[in-house]
Amino acid sequence: MPLRPLGVGEILDGAFRAFRRSQGSLLAISLIVNLIAAIPTTILALIGTSRLLVIDGDEVTLGKDWAVGALALGGVAIVSLLVSVTLPVFVSHAVGEAVLGRTVTLSQIWAAARGKLGRAILLVLLLAASWLVAMVVIALIASVKQLEGLAVLLILVLFVVGVWVYVRLTFATPALVLEDLRVMAAIRRSMTLTKGRWWRTLGVLLLSGIVISIINQVLEVGLGFASGVVIGLTMPASSPTATLVAEVLAALLASAVTAPFVSGVISLLYIDARIRSEGFDQVLLRATNPGWH
Repeated sequence: MPLRPLGVGEILDGAFRAFRRSQGSLLAISLIVNLIAAIPTTILALIGTSRLLVIDGDEVTLGKDWAVGALALGGVAIVSLLVSVTLPVFVSHAVGEAVLGRTVTLSQIWAAARGKLGRAILLVLLLAASWLVAMVVIALIASVKQLEGLAVLLILVLFVVGVWVYVRLTFATPALVLEDLRVMAAIRRSMTLTKGRWWRTLGVLLLSGIVISIINQVLEVGLGFASGVVIGLTMPASSPTATLVAEVLAALLASAVTAPFVSGVISLLYIDARIRSEGFDQVLLRATNPGWH
């Protein structure tokens, strides 16, 4: 990638290039992380939708236990947060090496990340704890019939605040990995690097999310068909279980392929922010060419 401030297209292209450079290792890591996350996500999603909504034919109404459903779906968000923070621990190192023109193996990625994984999990726990406290408070308010409207308003406010916090902390994991920072130092670092870049960071994340959504849809259709054929050999193709397994398997594989790209975008956004605010391109030039001054 060019060692200068990056355009949006260069960040997206760079994420694809970094992924291709170490695709075998990144795919293996991504598949493991997504497989671990898929089990609680599926269970919580089923509980959440069954409690939150009541479907009677074409009519969909709010369930009596919608507060419990909202908490379960909040759990889905926390698991997703766990993946979104944990996976970049591995991807950030690979992207950092790719920027310097190097390819990394699975063992090298693990060796670089294992000492920082505990800190990344602690970061997730801090964010999850604050999210859970907020959701419990909202659930308690919602349990009072006269305050249900206030609970809905608080959910909307929590969503807006959550988006703001997520963007401000986007660079915490890359900073934790590439600068070997502690959790609170990484949070402060991310807040510093995103200052004045909140809208640009959000825009790039949304654009990359749209790109990934399109790729995910295409992959899920193809992988769903392939997994359906394979599973259909062991159980009736019309079986609801076969259909569910095929869909879950396709979604898992598609996510394993595309998740490293999102983490790569975050890592390159972090590097771009440092280039723009700290002249980090000069540091990278010296790293790639020791004789350069």
